[in-house]
Amino acid sequence: MRASEPGYIGSVRIRNRIVMAPMISNLATPEHNHGGHMAYLEARARGGAGLIITEYTYINDANARGGSPNQLAAYSYERVPPKLRRLTERIHRHGAKAFMQIVHAGGKANADINRKENFAPTAMEYLAGR
Repeated sequence: MRASEPGYIGSVRIRNRIVMAPMISNLATPEHNHGGHMAYLEARARGGAGLIITEYTYINDANARGGSPNQLAAYSYERVPPKLRRLTERIHRHGAKAFMQIVHAGGKANADINRKENFAPTAMEYLAGR
C-alpha cells in the first residue's frame, strides 16, 4: 500500500491516501465570510491531498461556538448551503473529496461569543487543564 494509491472510506473513493486533518485556521470571519478559508482548503486539494476535512464547524448559532469567533459555521439552511456548496466545488475541482468536522462545544462553548447559555450533557463546570 502506497500513499499515492486510491482508497475507500465506506463507498467514497479517495484518489490517494493523503488526508488533511481538521485544523483550526481562523480564516473565516464572525460574519461568516469563508473566502480565505475556501482558498486555503482549495490550495491543499490542488497540492495533491485526496481528502480534505474541514476545521471545527459549529452547528448552531446559539451556543455551539468554541474558542474562536472565526470558525466555519453550518447551522442555517438559508445562508450556509450556498457557501458550503462553493467550498465543496472548489475542493472537487482538483479531484479531492471533502468531509466536514461538525461540533457543538458543549460545556467548553465560549460564553463571550454565543447568544445563549452553554448547553452540555452534564451540569459540571468545565475546568480547562484538569
